[in-house]
Amino acid sequence: MTSLRLADLVFPQPVDEFRRNTYGKTWALYEGDESRFHGVAGWETLNAILASVRFETPRFRLARGGELIPVETYTELIDRRGGPPYRRIVAGRLLEELRKGASLTVDRADHADDAVRRLTAALEAELRAEVFANIFASWLPIPAFNVHWDDQDVFAVQLSGRKHWRIFGPTRQWPLVRDSAENQRPAGPPVAEFDVTAGDVLYLPHGWWHSVSAVGEPSLHLTIGVIPDSGIDFMRWLVDRATANELIRQRLPRFAGEDERRAYLAAVRDYWNQALTSTDVLEQFFTYADGTSHSLPRFDLPDILSSNTVLDRKKARVLLLATRATVDRTGDGFVLTGLGRRWSFPPVAKPVIDAVLSHDGVTVGEVVDSGAKSDVSEEQVAEILFTLLRAGVIVLR
Repeated sequence: MTSLRLADLVFPQPVDEFRRNTYGKTWALYEGDESRFHGVAGWETLNAILASVRFETPRFRLARGGELIPVETYTELIDRRGGPPYRRIVAGRLLEELRKGASLTVDRADHADDAVRRLTAALEAELRAEVFANIFASWLPIPAFNVHWDDQDVFAVQLSGRKHWRIFGPTRQWPLVRDSAENQRPAGPPVAEFDVTAGDVLYLPHGWWHSVSAVGEPSLHLTIGVIPDSGIDFMRWLVDRATANELIRQRLPRFAGEDERRAYLAAVRDYWNQALTSTDVLEQFFTYADGTSHSLPRFDLPDILSSNTVLDRKKARVLLLATRATVDRTGDGFVLTGLGRRWSFPPVAKPVIDAVLSHDGVTVGEVVDSGAKSDVSEEQVAEILFTLLRAGVIVLR
């Protein structure tokens, strides 16, 4: 199955225009028909998750009027002999809270549903950022949370019913989690107020205040959170690299004279000026961030990859798990970097790797065909795919 891409969420706005003019800058509403996200997630997804996954607060929670409902209200403690105690949802109590206006939230739905995971994986590849998804279900026109802002960008994908949104401008650009105590309320009236209906997508950059509620009918939406790398991440990387330098590692001249302190500060300034003078230092950081990002593992048991049987599964789809994997040229080929590891391949393997990185659910047979166009034998393609399988970079489905 081909996953939805960023273009599907922001249609009809071109992706390049979204990245240039909207992403991280302003909110935008992308309207669509109610069948737009069929096959991605729906009420059946939520029902299946609630029936099969053991959730703990705060990953699973109920909220009403800006307050979390105590977990003891709708769960019971199960203390089994021989195992750790856990809380189990009591269906009747949960439904009673929903009838009284509670909203239900399941965090990290991408951990529990493959279709949602495919969507977040595609967005991770295109936005080169950490992406996760939460499911929100509401019935009555009572906000789950008070007016607030999120510390990540949000795509609110309306799956069923309607939600009423009020959007306020940010009171501080690029706020951090610790800023929440300093900014309790938006500065003025809403800049926009409207209903989002099934098939619509609302994009909201982090730091924008908002309030959301149902309108008296069942409402289900998927909140896709995007956490891009920030200047703080860049600085931490620079500091980590600086630990290799003797000047930066040495103790501070606390008991030195004024001349020695000035000399020390001058040397430190020279070091950082040189570190930031390189024209490709940002690109180095991006390569590091992409290459060390991690994704959810997937398995194809009972196959434990003790032998290469890739060519026996030509109809299987190749799912990329290292969503932010990068490819860099070297003198005698290229290097694939992902999940904190590196693999070297000869130039002839490039079409095979490109097919794997396409995120389009390509089949093993299609990868073999891609290799054949560059005179890569089936056996060579199988060996490349087997290497990536054993490393956890891909999985076959």
